[in-house]
Amino acid sequence: MSNFTPLVTRKFTFEGDEVSVTFARLKRKHMMQLAPQFEKIKADDNTTDMEVLGPLIDGFGDKCHEYIRSITGLKDANGEDVATTEVIENSYFMELFADIMMAMIEESLGPSKKA
Repeated sequence: MSNFTPLVTRKFTFEGDEVSVTFARLKRKHMMQLAPQFEKIKADDNTTDMEVLGPLIDGFGDKCHEYIRSITGLKDANGEDVATTEVIENSYFMELFADIMMAMIEESLGPSKKA
């Protein structure tokens, strides 16, 4: 039996918050667009350097609205929930967003191709 699920939930830590992100696996056409950048990142020891991650985020960030279903557990300075759109679009969350994008790619590759 396959381990495939249409939605995946991954957990991240950002500024002390335990953040849970649920997303759909990437469509093949989008995965093929991201593959060259993903290979560069893997070759650079999974760096979080924005020089390497920048093109990945810049080229695909807007399409993430289609895939990310929810982001929970992330609070602003007033203790209010941060909206999913804010995480995707606001540069303050670029590091977290890069981690989310890498997880989306990894989970979309299937078991034999994960980093």
